[in-house]
Amino acid sequence: HTGGVFLGALSVCFPERLGKEMKILYTKEAEWASAELDQSSLAYVLVPSASLEVDDAFETLQALATNPRVRGVRQILNFEPSWP
Repeated sequence: HTGGVFLGALSVCFPERLGKEMKILYTKEAEWASAELDQSSLAYVLVPSASLEVDDAFETLQALATNPRVRGVRQILNFEPSWP
């Protein structure tokens, strides 16, 4: 293979925590993952977590956008879905 995508997992690992509590962890996870992927000769990109429901979501998106590996964000939508 030639590379892949690292998906942020914090939003699904800590669904009970508020977005405002998690925002610094999202950028730290992306920084850590990017540093790890720098050691690979393969082409990897990142799709970190972000809490889009918080008032200052744009700040988190701006911070993540400074990383050239970031291609999008992941957010948990239905921790307790209405089915089945």
